[in-house]
Formats: sequence, structure tokens, C-alpha cells
Amino acid sequence: MRSHSQFIALATVAVTGILGVKPLVAQSFASPGAATTTISAPAKSHPETAPDKFISAHVRDGLLTVDGMVAKVHLNYDIKNQAYLYFFLPGSGTAVVSLSKLHDATYEKGAIHGSTLTITAGNHTFELTSEGKFLEGDAEKSGVYVRFDPTTTALNHFPMMGFGNNIDAPYQWPGSRPEPKSELNEAHVVAPPPIPVNLLPNMQPARKRAPAPTPAPATTPAENQ
Repeated sequence: MRSHSQFIALATVAVTGILGVKPLVAQSFASPGAATTTISAPAKSHPETAPDKFISAHVRDGLLTVDGMVAKVHLNYDIKNQAYLYFFLPGSGTAVVSLSKLHDATYEKGAIHGSTLTITAGNHTFELTSEGKFLEGDAEKSGVYVRFDPTTTALNHFPMMGFGNNIDAPYQWPGSRPEPKSELNEAHVVAPPPIPVNLLPNMQPARKRAPAPTPAPATTPAENQ
């Protein structure tokens, strides 16, 4: 036997079919106390086009500063055909850097100059310097698009640098590699001069000290007469 709510639903469908009117809102009829489910449309994300430029760079003994203060040292990365660079600052967020145009991003002309990358994001200035030229190829200067993500504030207690192909979180944070050996690095290593002999520590065992002489007994004037 059909319930009262089912009769109402069938009547609604019949009326709309005869009149040729499409209902604007899909309604559900349920008895009081019955559980209902609301289906919402998925949130639309920002339209992004596939990046047409990729970052290939070498970072050797890199230094990352934030607002002029040292944040990371001895950074070594081999970046090959990656879409984005990431710079994270605790309590602030993550800066996403790209050579391709990004939605809600600002274009910073001449951000890459020789061996230095300088961007401004989240009211902070990030600067990465490296030994030698930053970008591969013949490019000495290049502008970048910078988008700031203020929702990622607690990824770490310390600043981080990363790179990858994710436009949104989660971002990739590959660890810095040990500095590779090169003739340039070995040229900076200078062997220290030998320590003078008179400054070397005395490793011989200490000699046994002779006992202290016994003092002579005290005499009185009467004994001297």
C-alpha cells in the first residue's frame, strides 16, 4: 500500500508532466522525524590551464632568507622540468612560484636574475641565492607568477623549500641533497698547517714527586747554652 508521501510525489510528477513545467527545485516529502539527505553541488575550483613552461634549475650551496634573515643554508637541488617552486613560512603560508600564468597570482618581473630568485608573498620577501646561474640554459633573467596560499600555516616549525607539479596542497617538499663534490669545492678546502711542537700536549706520564724534606725540630735558648 502506498504511503501518503508517495501519493503526493506521484501527483506532483503527473501535474508537471501534463503542464510541461519542469520543477525548479527538487523537493522531498517525508514524515516528521524521518532522516533527510541534502545533496549539494561540488565546489568549483579555480580554472587552471596546464603549465606551458617548466622550471629546470640547479641550486648549489643555496641560501634562503626571509625578510633579510637567514632561514635555510646549504640547499642543494637538481630541479628538472617541474611546474612549481614552493616556499613555506610557519604561521604565514606557502608561496607557489611558476613560470606559467596562474589564477589569482601576481607577476613579478625580473624575479630571477642570474643566481638569485627574489619574490614577495604574504607581506614577506623570500630570496634564494645559489652558486652559479639559477636557471638552466641561456636565460639570465625571467619573471615569475607568484600565488600565496594562507591556508597552509602549520606544515612545519621551520621554513621550507620544495618543488613539484601540484598547484594546490598537498605540496611536495623533497629534502636537500648533500653538496656534491666538485673541483670548485675541493679548491676551497685548504689543509691546516701542522701544530708547533711546543704547543702539542705532553702525553708522557707525570713523574713521581720526591717527598718534601722533614723540618728540623725547634730548639729553645736553654738547649743552646
